[in-house]
Amino acid sequence: MSDRVGIEITRTHVHAVTLAAWGSRPRATADAPWDGDHPAAAVAALAGRLGRVGRIGLALGLDYIHAKEVDLPPAPPRVRRQMLAVEPDRFFPVLEERVVVGLDGSIAFGAEQTMLDRWIEAFETWAPVESVEAAPVALARVVAPAGDGSFTFGLADDALGIVDVRAGGLAGVRHLASSPANVGVAGHALPSIRGVAPESLAAWGAALGVDGSIDGMMVPDRLRETIARRRTRRVAGAAAACALALAFAIWAVDRSRDDVLARLEADQAALESRAAPAAALQARLVLMDREEAVAGSVSATRMDPLRVIAALGERLPRDVTVLSARAIGDEWRIDGTATNAAAILPALDGDQRFADARFLAATARYREGGRTYESFSLTFRAKPGT
Repeated sequence: MSDRVGIEITRTHVHAVTLAAWGSRPRATADAPWDGDHPAAAVAALAGRLGRVGRIGLALGLDYIHAKEVDLPPAPPRVRRQMLAVEPDRFFPVLEERVVVGLDGSIAFGAEQTMLDRWIEAFETWAPVESVEAAPVALARVVAPAGDGSFTFGLADDALGIVDVRAGGLAGVRHLASSPANVGVAGHALPSIRGVAPESLAAWGAALGVDGSIDGMMVPDRLRETIARRRTRRVAGAAAACALALAFAIWAVDRSRDDVLARLEADQAALESRAAPAAALQARLVLMDREEAVAGSVSATRMDPLRVIAALGERLPRDVTVLSARAIGDEWRIDGTATNAAAILPALDGDQRFADARFLAATARYREGGRTYESFSLTFRAKPGT
């Protein structure tokens, strides 16, 4: 039985690499045809070839994800990922579908959650899914030790994927459509590393990342809590195993071996009976700490919305009609109409409560009721104390 298996999902195939409990060298590789609408067949094929496994790490190929470099306020990774999740349509070309997001440095990833939930359910018939990340993140984990560079690989429909690796991590991701202009794009072909073929490198990286931080992973919220509980139980089990190992070491040097053994067996039975509720309680405490940290981070950075709206009412010209206002932290966006939209920015710039005001798009004029109006969309930052 292998402890970990990493699986990359591409448009046409799934690639799998298994690892032992200790070390990073692959034990076996396998691949199978993939149909995203019917994932059970591919899962059954991999399970038949690789046998039982302990944990699964998934890597979603560029065919299934959106990638974008983003500029977010400094915050813990889980808070920055939640900023993406609040309004994913601001960062990715999505409409009403549910989106699960991930973040690696300044590069954000998004994927359709309904699709991902279906795939996770299929793979968990084989073994627990412990991580879900973008394939470029997993790929960079493997090729980074070789040094900086750009690596090119093929995608479905003859498209190209390019991963930029700098300073030991992922620095950029590009997805280029098939065209004569893109044929000569600079970049190295993926190499074979330690006997692992290029097409399996991302799966290897996914296996290596199974125990990584879940704060930036592309993991649905329900699975995120489950993974935290599983990890807590493993830590508790490992601690109990260490305690038992130490006790047995003492027993080995004790001449009264029979008495010590009886005592250890009694302690082991007591530990086993108490381990399950203790692990569940610890998992609940971890979840409560995480929720409290998220709430504290958001409340510490967000301005009072009512005070910001009141300040806008004081500064905006009387001919302005605000149709919508949205905020993430202290970043605000308002849309509306005015007879002279150009007068809005000077009004906001002249107030110390606002900063970085700018139009997001050119204004558009129209006539209504014999009068000329201009529609506008602008953003600004509300300073602390607003």
